[in-house]
Amino acid sequence: MPARWSEIAPLAGITVGVIALGAAGIAALAVALSPTSPAVAPAEPQAAVSTPQPDQPTAVVEEAPPTPLPEVAGVRLSASGSAAGKTDPFTTAGPWELHYTLNCSGTAVPEGAGGISITLLEGARFVAGLVDDLGDQIDRRVQRTEVGIYVLDVSAPCPWTVEVTSL
Repeated sequence: MPARWSEIAPLAGITVGVIALGAAGIAALAVALSPTSPAVAPAEPQAAVSTPQPDQPTAVVEEAPPTPLPEVAGVRLSASGSAAGKTDPFTTAGPWELHYTLNCSGTAVPEGAGGISITLLEGARFVAGLVDDLGDQIDRRVQRTEVGIYVLDVSAPCPWTVEVTSL
């Protein structure tokens, strides 16, 4: 009994494909059609690469280096005390302002004996003497430009406050 077309047609497509593939293709096809071969995932589509035409201008895109963000104005340090002491560390990345106060009223400190001294330290290293003021009531501001991580060393016989704000 002759074979039916429906039985031969599927094999005809494979035969044409095998002839087109050559010897390497035959081995690959045999492995792929083998009932014991693992399923082969389809290949990922490749991105199309276009070649610029000689009569078309090509664009050159250069990335600019990242621009550092400006420091946001805000309080970097707020501290208070009533004797000598060092503040917690604070960080500056540009111009900053030190606002300091001293209030000797109502204390045992004799009138006219008040005063405040503030030194800027980087770790334990002296950077600058910021303030050396005499008085019983002081409320002043000093602008600075140092950049880094600092500590204030404050010396006063009366209650004091310090606040560092970036500008």
